[in-house]
Amino acid sequence: MSYDNNLSVILNPTQSVARSGLIGCASNGDRDAVKLLQVMKNDNTFENMQNEAVADTLIPENDTVTKAAMAYGTVAWVRHTMTDMLFKALKMPAFVDIGCGYNHRSIAFSRMENKYYYGIDLPAVIGDLRRYIMQIIPGAHLDNRIRLLAVDVTDYDTLRYSINCKGPLFIATEGLMMYLTEKEMITAAQNIRKLLDEFGGVWITNDPFARELNDSVINSLFPGGGDGLNKTLGSLTLEKDNNIIFDNSFINLKGINHERFMQKLGFSSRTIDVGYHTKEIRIPEEIKPAFAKMKYMIFTSSEFDALLNNTVSKSKFSVDSVNRSGEITLIINGRLDTVTSPELIEEFERLMKDPLSFSVTVNMEKCPYISSAGIRAFLIIYKRMHKIGGSFELINLRPEVYDIITTTGMSQFL
Repeated sequence: MSYDNNLSVILNPTQSVARSGLIGCASNGDRDAVKLLQVMKNDNTFENMQNEAVADTLIPENDTVTKAAMAYGTVAWVRHTMTDMLFKALKMPAFVDIGCGYNHRSIAFSRMENKYYYGIDLPAVIGDLRRYIMQIIPGAHLDNRIRLLAVDVTDYDTLRYSINCKGPLFIATEGLMMYLTEKEMITAAQNIRKLLDEFGGVWITNDPFARELNDSVINSLFPGGGDGLNKTLGSLTLEKDNNIIFDNSFINLKGINHERFMQKLGFSSRTIDVGYHTKEIRIPEEIKPAFAKMKYMIFTSSEFDALLNNTVSKSKFSVDSVNRSGEITLIINGRLDTVTSPELIEEFERLMKDPLSFSVTVNMEKCPYISSAGIRAFLIIYKRMHKIGGSFELINLRPEVYDIITTTGMSQFL
């Protein structure tokens, strides 16, 4: 390993955590993670880094170490899988993965069309990751739809320059925020807010609940929970002995409500329970109950929301449409309710006079609300398309509309 890379690893201790997350995904059967891990294992640099990481921990290898490592690896895998499920549900064109680590998402994105992926981390990770990924996916994808970028999240100018697409962004942080000091965390959040101000979209993260989830998993495995594990392995093993980790205001708000705290930074936010959806993931039975109350936070820019709401409220409802060789796109501008839903159906019926029409996509980016009448309008369109063997889907849903759609049991539209 070169001197520069040695220094970079020292300055970025999360690199070992990044490897652990990938190993966790691979050990739980993720095929893309297995591909990436195999390439990394064939690389001498990775082997040297792995050996040094083990030597630096001073942790004796035993069954307890293996058991704890597998549990934390499963947490990383579930978090990765759940984030991907949210991205798929919200149907946004670009995934901005801040603090991506040794992430295999870029492999999945190489199989997608019209989707952009931005993997962002520090040079110690990105330099290696680019080399590994280029051995798996076509090089033509890199720097076009798929970009792996060495950017510090506290540097807004470089972060903004990295984004080369249009449309709303799906920004995710998985295990990043807890490694930042309070000042760094606030700067990072402000930078993310600026991106959302400009592009629209959402920032989703499980980070505020990371400690709660990890503790719950450990309590399921070890008598005495974290204290029992600490006695078994020694105080050097636990991340919370590092006075940065789990000691910033994003994780430990000391009684302050997360949503109020983030509101001061310019965000609208909500907490969503995703525990029900973890039933769809194959999780070891002994720790499965720990995920029953798994939560995420979804942030949107208050400024973007206010601008969009004002624009919608001051303008008449309209439905813009495009028909490209039978692929119909309907763009809704405004509230879809009892008064406005007939306009959607009228425009749909007008376009369906083209006998070659075979798909309908509804862009919901500028729709802040949908009522039961709007749901019924979608059902009419869905049944009509199903009858002729066509397709129907909703894209670019705002979080509040996504909640309405899913709670009414109409997730087949997503």
